[in-house]
Amino acid sequence: METKLERKIRATSPCAKFLDCSPRDQIQKIKEEVIEVEEALELLLDPIITGEEKEKAALDTVVEMFDVIACVNTLYEQLKLCYPEYFTEGAKMAAEAYVIEKNLARGYYSVGV
Repeated sequence: METKLERKIRATSPCAKFLDCSPRDQIQKIKEEVIEVEEALELLLDPIITGEEKEKAALDTVVEMFDVIACVNTLYEQLKLCYPEYFTEGAKMAAEAYVIEKNLARGYYSVGV
């Protein structure tokens, strides 16, 4: 298991610069980023766009989606700082197991893929 110092920066890593911002401010940032995903996707889905423009629109869409994930991961880290007693590794594992079971029951996943 990698330590915090050994962890590599990923496109979806929490933004350390914003860890001291309020969770409410971070929610606003997430909303802004979701709008940017929507705008990028609209360009990607434009039937007039082709070739290199379509390729750039696809890349921009993925970039904006990564920004959303990074912002959500930042919010999670902020909440861990604000409420360490609730945002523990055990709570994270329990939440993940719950979400997987809930989504399996809803048919969201294809088992065995």
